[in-house]
Amino acid sequence: KIERLEVLFFANDLCVWHPDSVTYNAATGNVSFPQAVPTSLIDGTTSYTIWVIANKSLVEMTGDSLNVLKNLLVSDDFLHNGMAPPSPLVMEGSMVTTLTTAGQHLGTLSLQRVFAKITIRIKTRGNITPNLNGGVPQVALQNYKTEATLIYTGIPPTNLPLKSDGFIAADSLDGEWLTTDYPFYVCPYRWTADHTFETFFLIKIPQTVGGVTRDHFYEVNFNYQMFGGSTGMVTNHSMDRNHHYTLELFIDQPGGTALVPQ
Repeated sequence: KIERLEVLFFANDLCVWHPDSVTYNAATGNVSFPQAVPTSLIDGTTSYTIWVIANKSLVEMTGDSLNVLKNLLVSDDFLHNGMAPPSPLVMEGSMVTTLTTAGQHLGTLSLQRVFAKITIRIKTRGNITPNLNGGVPQVALQNYKTEATLIYTGIPPTNLPLKSDGFIAADSLDGEWLTTDYPFYVCPYRWTADHTFETFFLIKIPQTVGGVTRDHFYEVNFNYQMFGGSTGMVTNHSMDRNHHYTLELFIDQPGGTALVPQ
């Protein structure tokens, strides 16, 4: 969903025009400018990079460098993780073009979400039988990175505090899987070697073990394996923007019986 758009024209990494207003037609996806493009920009030779930002208000940026745009931060406070649909997600996209005539069609670009999306699905098997009469499995997102740069810069932050969300029920059936009502949205990151700050989940499942029913806890770090050519399978600790990840958990052993997970 797009509620507002900002369009910025850059030449040689300098913002040369930031229209006061933009008209967006949700039915067609067309964007137009109520005000005319400055005639000084229509020379048919200059290459302009046009950045389009959705669902984020920007101050007037004419005269600012591209680095100013790149380093703007987007907070995750509005995401309502797992419990409700998020507020309209911030998105960005860019294209390169020249201006030859007034009123010309500038082209087509795609927008991408600034955040990554995670669907978590849980299935128990083997000797693990959840005592669902005592409550359903619950999930709590644990995330270090709570702000994302508007445009990916590749510079990872350091010394991040842990943001611990409360537990929410994974009580929606998806076939044989249990999942939360809505997915989680998290800030992207690329931890290539040091994965100290990677996102993880706490899982709480009521179980009866040895005749005793109590909550059992698990910690699940978000990372994934992919084929690395001659190096075989390698673990990737990155989470890229505009990607949808599915984390499937097969639980067949008792967890820890305290919040410090096993």
